[in-house]
Amino acid sequence: MPIILTHYLDTSALMRFLDITHPSCAPLTTYLRDHGLLRNRSLWSSELTHLEATRGAVREQDEPLQDMVDALFGSVIHGAGIDDDVLARARAIPEHIRSLDALHVATALGAGNQTLITYDANMARVAQARGLSVVAP
Repeated sequence: MPIILTHYLDTSALMRFLDITHPSCAPLTTYLRDHGLLRNRSLWSSELTHLEATRGAVREQDEPLQDMVDALFGSVIHGAGIDDDVLARARAIPEHIRSLDALHVATALGAGNQTLITYDANMARVAQARGLSVVAP
């Protein structure tokens, strides 16, 4: 039986998950564990998340962070590409949202996700308007 991917993790959530000093890290880790989302490729995210997290690690000159991001995308996170369909869905969002955030919402919608994990309030509002459930543990 295939794994049904129901959760999309955005960059704000990924970076909190990787920062053990962040106050959101423990509740987010508990949420992911309790929902069985720390298993083999059980989470969706965009390759945009991989890029944003990588650029953050480079900016901070944090090679271990880069290694953790790459490891998660190789094992736990299913990375979805940005294709013409994602771009069209992002352009069609009627609410005000930043371009990269629109790509996150559009990717989550296209993958059939039910829940978006984000700490970005505007992205959460737009995602809910598009029918996604939103959590910020």
